[in-house]
Amino acid sequence: MLTLENISTRDLLDAREPDPTTGLPRRQCRYCRLLCDIFDAFFIDEYMSWITETMNKMPISVGLMICEGKPLVVNCWGFTYDRHTLFPRVDLELYPDPTAALVPSPTSGSIPTMGCTGHRAETVASDACFEFIRGWRYPTFLQPSVTESVLLASWDSNTWIDSLCIIQDNKTDWEVEASRMGMVYSHAFVVICGASSLNPQTPFLGPREPEWLPKRFNLQTEDGQSLPIIARQRHLLAAPLKQGLLEPPYTGAWATLKRVGPLYSRGWCFQETFLAQRTLHFAPGAIIFECKTHRRSEDQLPPYPLLLPGTLGQEPPDAEKWRMTVKAYTQRQLTFASDKLPAIAGAATKTPQAQRTKYLADVGVIKSQDRSYAISPLMGAMRVSPIDKRSTSELCRTVDSEKYAGEPARSTYDFRAIMLGYTADE
Repeated sequence: MLTLENISTRDLLDAREPDPTTGLPRRQCRYCRLLCDIFDAFFIDEYMSWITETMNKMPISVGLMICEGKPLVVNCWGFTYDRHTLFPRVDLELYPDPTAALVPSPTSGSIPTMGCTGHRAETVASDACFEFIRGWRYPTFLQPSVTESVLLASWDSNTWIDSLCIIQDNKTDWEVEASRMGMVYSHAFVVICGASSLNPQTPFLGPREPEWLPKRFNLQTEDGQSLPIIARQRHLLAAPLKQGLLEPPYTGAWATLKRVGPLYSRGWCFQETFLAQRTLHFAPGAIIFECKTHRRSEDQLPPYPLLLPGTLGQEPPDAEKWRMTVKAYTQRQLTFASDKLPAIAGAATKTPQAQRTKYLADVGVIKSQDRSYAISPLMGAMRVSPIDKRSTSELCRTVDSEKYAGEPARSTYDFRAIMLGYTADE
C-alpha cells in the first residue's frame, strides 16, 4: 500500500503543455497526461475549471492511494465548489476496462497492476439494481414493505415516512413525533435513504447523472500500445489505506466520512442512518446496503468493508464516542438554528450516558443529580462546566454566547462547542 499526497496540479499540466522553445511537453510523463485527460472530463464545466484554478494558483492538489490489485484512488482536493466546505474533496477510482484485452505485465513497460471493480448501472430502475435490492433476506411479513416501498408502489402499516407520518407545520404533532425519532429509527428493520433526491418531488429511481457514469480513457505505453482505462467518481470517500477493509465507527476517518448526495448534507437526516440497524442508500452513484457489521454497494466486488466496532483496536471511552458523533453531525446543515440540539436528540438518547444522565435538547444541557452542565462555547474540546441555580433562559444565553448570536441557521464544526457533550467522568 502507498499513499502520495499534495501532488501539484501545475506539475501535472507541465506533462501536457508544450515548451515554447522546443514544442515538446515540459515533462515526459504519460501517467500525468492521463490524469490531465481525466480531470478535463470530470472537472471542467461552465462554472469551474481545474486548469483555471491551477493557473490562478488556487489551493487545489491531488493525492494517490495505491494498493496492489485494487483500483487506483485519486483524491482531488479543491477541484469543486462547496459553500459549506473549505477544501472539498472528490475521489475518483481508476481501473482497467474489464471488456478489453488483459493488461500486460508491468515489466513490459505498461502500468502498475490495478484491479477491477463491480459494474455500475446507468439507471437505478434496472434489473441489476433490483436484483441487488432483492438479494437481501427480509422477514416474510416485510417483503412487500421493503421491495415495493423501494419501487414507490405500495404503502402499508409497516412503512413509516417522516414527511408523511408527521403533520407538517403542526408544532404539537412535530414535538410528539420528534421525541420518538430515536425509537423509530433504531427499531426499524431497514431504513430507506433516498440520498440522491434534492426534495420529495425529485425521484431517485431513474437514470443517473452523467457525472456518475464511468468514462473511458487510453493510456499510451512505451511501446506505442493503447491501454483502455475506466475512471469514475466514488460515492464514498476512500478510507485510509492503512485501515484496509476495517472501517469501524468512532475513528477519525469515521467522524469525517464524506458521503455524496443532497440528503447527506441535512442535519436532521444524520440520526436516521446513525441509529438504523440496516440502511439501503440510494446514493447518486450507487445503491448501498449498510448494517452494523459491513457495507456493500451494487458496484463493488468482495471482500466488503467491515464496520464492527473495535476492529482497529480498543474502542474509545463513551465521552470520546459522543464527541466523534457530534463532529460527524456538525458537518451537516440545518434550516433553522433552533433545531441544532433537537436534531441530534434521538442519537443522544441512545448513548450509554443517557442511562445515567438526562438530555435536555431545548437548552443543550445535561441534568445529573443536583447539577446541570452546559457547554462553554469557547472550549472546542467539548468540555463542560457546572452551572448552578440558573433559569432555562439563562442557560440558553450561556450556551448560545455572543460569538454565535445572529449567525445564519447552519450546522458546521464551529458549532461543536455549543452541542451537548457529556462530562469526562460520565
